Amino acid sequence: MNEDAPQKQAPQQPPNRIRAANRRQLQDWATTLGAAGIPYAARQDEEGLYLVTRRGMFDDAMEEIRLFEQENEGWPPQMPAEPAHIHLPGQSVYHVIFLTLIIFCFYRFGGFDSSSSIHLASTNKPGWLHQGEYWRPITSMTMHADLEHLLWNLLALALFLPAVGRQIGAGTAWFLALAAGAAANITNVQFQDPTFASLGASGAALAGLGLLVGLRFSIHFRQPHGSAIKWRPVAAGLALLGLFSHAPQVDLIGHFLGFLFGVLFGIGARAIPQRWVKSHLQDALFVIGIAVLLFAWSMLLQGDFPVSPPEPPLFDRR
Repeated sequence: MNEDAPQKQAPQQPPNRIRAANRRQLQDWATTLGAAGIPYAARQDEEGLYLVTRRGMFDDAMEEIRLFEQENEGWPPQMPAEPAHIHLPGQSVYHVIFLTLIIFCFYRFGGFDSSSSIHLASTNKPGWLHQGEYWRPITSMTMHADLEHLLWNLLALALFLPAVGRQIGAGTAWFLALAAGAAANITNVQFQDPTFASLGASGAALAGLGLLVGLRFSIHFRQPHGSAIKWRPVAAGLALLGLFSHAPQVDLIGHFLGFLFGVLFGIGARAIPQRWVKSHLQDALFVIGIAVLLFAWSMLLQGDFPVSPPEPPLFDRR
């Protein structure tokens, strides 16, 4: 072998070629050069896409492209990865049990008779804390003014809670919806006059909507300042809140508070580690939610509940 033979050199890329990583980048650079008045031509060979400029304008073209990339660094913003949906065995049973329990409490402890003593004792009203009626924020979520009221809330619960459950598990979803609904009821009566009374699962249902918004917002909140993407879930949630709050005799404050607490709990729920979500945490929170609901009703049924208030209560109808 002749070691003095000249080595074959790799072909040099002509200095007036500007290689692009993909077609989108090629189009952006071509637009930049066109706006700067620099002549160019788009080409493609076996190595990929590139732009060709006049040799005397190559440095000017590279400077324009450098400035373009500097001004548009980080744009368009990268969309965060969507969390995978959770598929746990038996999760749909949790939804059926909670919805059935709400229907059972409605028919077993009052039904359509809104003047019954149990019905009135289960409503959420001001002064329950001073009177020791600690069950009211919970029991009021299972009672409804009439069949229409019940069906609307069942529809909303069946719509929002399974969607939340696919992200954080059904047990966690129902536990947080009940907790947010109870928090909304406790807060709501602080702004009402003594004759106010409300009932219905609207707070928990709209807390489910708020949980969805909070979970989505927690994914997008790291978007660049000024980006409208992060606020899209909030805007959509407020639109649905208005849709479910347009009927007469609606407790607007209660609806908004249920939604607000749901959003806050949803943002916090995103921090739950996935290994916890896929563990027996679902079973534990499901049991705790059922136990709190049944304990509240046992407190009511074991006590002496008052007769009807002097003025008809303002029932939350949606």
